[in-house]
Amino acid sequence: MDTGPRRRRVSRGARKRRRRAKAPGKQREAVSKEELEFRKRAQKFARKFIDWYSTNFNVSLTYDVDSVRALDNLLVLDTAQNLVNDEIVLQMGFFLGEIMRRNFGGEYHYSYEYDALILKCQGISVFPILKIKKSLEYLAIPIVGIERTAGLEEYMFSFARMLSNKRIEEGRQTKDKVSSIDELDLRLDEDDEDEDENEEVIEIPLPPDSKS
Repeated sequence: MDTGPRRRRVSRGARKRRRRAKAPGKQREAVSKEELEFRKRAQKFARKFIDWYSTNFNVSLTYDVDSVRALDNLLVLDTAQNLVNDEIVLQMGFFLGEIMRRNFGGEYHYSYEYDALILKCQGISVFPILKIKKSLEYLAIPIVGIERTAGLEEYMFSFARMLSNKRIEEGRQTKDKVSSIDELDLRLDEDDEDEDENEEVIEIPLPPDSKS
């Protein structure tokens, strides 16, 4: 049996640890107990408003974004016919919140500072119930010769635009980060190639065969 020295290549420099960007996996939505309770309440009141609207106008609303126009029209109509009371305002607010949550995402929170329900998505907050109340106050002030709306549709799409811009910016930052990591890996590869050129061969003798 050959007991001569075996040749093994040993690098002088330690191999650098490489960092690789990993695409985030799809994670199950984590819902807090508070958020779950608010969501149940929102769905309950939103459903009541859908039933009320169907009874009074013979139209079945859905959680599609187009339903916001019905809310706009109702608030304008209320200035002349006084159809909306405090309970309906609350139901409308939850219905608006559910439209936005189902189409754009987010979680419900309660603001003690504003004493109002908040829908928060990626750091952007909206106040659906408070918005209904403010729209009614705005429309209650008559302005001759100007056709006005409650502004709910614009309110919702402003929220959507802010979310879109934020997601685009986050995507750009992620892309820049991945590019930086790729450049770092390329430099590490070049360093490793340089190290390979400076490798030395060390003779590592094998132990002799043991006698049985």
